Amino acid sequence: MSVFATAVNAALPSLIAADEALMRDTCTIATYPTSPQMDAAGGWTDGTPTTVTVKCRSEDPSKDDQVIADRIGKDLRVVIAVPLGTTITIPSEITITGGETFTIFGTNDLKTMRTSVRILAGTAG
Repeated sequence: MSVFATAVNAALPSLIAADEALMRDTCTIATYPTSPQMDAAGGWTDGTPTTVTVKCRSEDPSKDDQVIADRIGKDLRVVIAVPLGTTITIPSEITITGGETFTIFGTNDLKTMRTSVRILAGTAG
């Protein structure tokens, strides 16, 4: 391992803590069943979502984020950071407490040395 990588790995826990300290909002992530569920009347519904509430921070998308969204044909409205280790299932919905609800269509899961999970989200619905 290089000297640089060793230094970054040593600093990572404090960088993660600093990133989480900036998460001053609360978000609720709702993941719906992957197939429709039969309701009591014999019809079909999206089912009951599994929800988790976490600290979060929202920001405007960067130009790089927008390029990714454009390449996959998604309407990117916001980037939301949540604590490292938060499980995100795509698609899911994320609601910023007191704010809007967005559909999650991507994360930074494949990045190394992350300090948070960055969620790419667009118009809900």
